[in-house]
Amino acid sequence: NLYHIFSKHRWNVCDCSGLVFCPTDVRPVVLLQHGLCGASTDYLVSPANQSLAFLLADAGADVWLGNMRGNSYSKQHKHLSPSHSDFWRWSFDEMARYDIPAMIDYVLKVTNRKQLFYVGHSQGCSTMLIHGSRDKYITSKVRHFYALSPAARLQQTTGFTQKIVKIREIFKTFFNGVFHGSTDVGLFTNIAIVEIICKTEGLAFCRDKLFKMFGDDVRAFNTVRSFILITVRLSAGLGTVKNGVFENYDEGSPEANRKRYGQPTPPAYDLKGFQLPISVYYGGSDVLVAPGDVEWLLTQIKAEYVQRIGHYNHIDFVWAMDAPDTIYSHLIKHMFHLERLSPQ
Repeated sequence: NLYHIFSKHRWNVCDCSGLVFCPTDVRPVVLLQHGLCGASTDYLVSPANQSLAFLLADAGADVWLGNMRGNSYSKQHKHLSPSHSDFWRWSFDEMARYDIPAMIDYVLKVTNRKQLFYVGHSQGCSTMLIHGSRDKYITSKVRHFYALSPAARLQQTTGFTQKIVKIREIFKTFFNGVFHGSTDVGLFTNIAIVEIICKTEGLAFCRDKLFKMFGDDVRAFNTVRSFILITVRLSAGLGTVKNGVFENYDEGSPEANRKRYGQPTPPAYDLKGFQLPISVYYGGSDVLVAPGDVEWLLTQIKAEYVQRIGHYNHIDFVWAMDAPDTIYSHLIKHMFHLERLSPQ
């Protein structure tokens, strides 16, 4: 599922030397992809002057928002209903194999362009890393990949998130029994669950546990916005956390893995084939995608630009109040610079 932003450009207040660009014929096409348990709205819920999607649109970009299979905006199927457990028999691997190329090809067809820019957060990076390592032709379609807290190997995940991973099978059983396998239980159900937890355990628990599952430093965190939007959904993507290896989805037993992969354990993804130009942004206070895991990733791929933000936790890359100055300004300027160098 894709959404397209139409923006009324505020050219009368544009600053050609700042974040907002003056109108030109330069119009990059951009696909924004959300992270684990997220949706296209992740890029829209912040105020317009803090939202990456609106900042890109106001700068003159043609902005598209992707939704991975199974989230609130992407539940269409030719034969199956979301109430059927077979509807949910997929993982991040299918997202990378089918969803990513489908969205890219559709956007390029509609816009009549040869290339687009891709921005991913967390799982939105995982899926592009996987797809990019398999498809040697992807470089002809994606001009540059901007990776915000890219999730690959999650060996150093710590804190409350690590505890959730350890009891993932309990959560899996719960969702299979109550929601037919779905991990997307709806916004109001999510809010209700969070309210029950916070009322029972107290606001201090919500602040120290639920918010900080993304990182210990919350100085850039809008806690009011995040309290409303935080979700307790799990995803098949947690399968990559289990062994601390960036690997295919673990089917749960040697027999099941052997049936799917021809070996008792899921094979690791080979990032040697990843050739996309990439800029990497990661947080020093991120306990979900820990700095050490991103730094491992940087030994596996060749990044053109790397920025570590010491006080950023995992969700700050999409919701931090200072993100426009800390990250987005550089990202947008770099994107428009490359677009000028690549006539379509």
